[in-house]
Amino acid sequence: MPMILGVRLDHLSLDTFRERVSSSLQGNKSLIIFTPNAEMLVDANRDDVFREQLNQSDVALPDSISVVWASSVLGEEKVQRITGVDALQEIIEITAEKNKGIVLLGGNSNSAELSASRFRQEFKNLDIEGIDPGLVSVDNDDWSEPKDLIQKINHLKPTVLAVAFGHKKQEKWILDHIDQLPSVRVVMGVGGALDYLSGNIKRAPKCMRKLGLEWLFRLIKQPSRIGRIIKATIIFPFLVISAKLRSKSP
Repeated sequence: MPMILGVRLDHLSLDTFRERVSSSLQGNKSLIIFTPNAEMLVDANRDDVFREQLNQSDVALPDSISVVWASSVLGEEKVQRITGVDALQEIIEITAEKNKGIVLLGGNSNSAELSASRFRQEFKNLDIEGIDPGLVSVDNDDWSEPKDLIQKINHLKPTVLAVAFGHKKQEKWILDHIDQLPSVRVVMGVGGALDYLSGNIKRAPKCMRKLGLEWLFRLIKQPSRIGRIIKATIIFPFLVISAKLRSKSP
């Protein structure tokens, strides 16, 4: 099983991923999906707790072309990239096919509600709701969140839950709360996926996505992301090459 900077990744085709999700929708155990990208792997390299949390997922989808490159450089089994946005769209389609319910939780600028509205129009039989949870924060292991948040989710009885709190916080929230969500069979940390699916942020053209240049498109559109871009395009390759050199040392 591929490991990049101490984080386990899964080598799945999109068809195999769909099969895992479809099977889990009918099962009795929650499938936890995380989507490690280069930025997350840099943070996990610095944060033992976050690295351990990422490794508690049932499915870890490589969410950037840099991670695919890293698997080759480090001599690991080459992984197939499946972005969080694409994975969530596949999950929503499967949920509609199976007549199950899904809740989109979090995001910015009412992204959850806008995304739910979009998919409600696309899939007429889809039971989908968007929830803006308000302020959700954590201090050590103590969560500060609306008292009725879990109750609100459970009232909707979703089979699928997509959590968009941003990495680190969403993974911890999922692991800390999944036992309180009895109807959920598939839960995924989706980062900024809802911002793209809602149309609040334009996604890079397909040609740039295929070339792995989404970071450049994001930088042009959102110059404030420069720190995150540096982490993914400079710090991550440095860590990978350093790990490769250490592995060759006698």
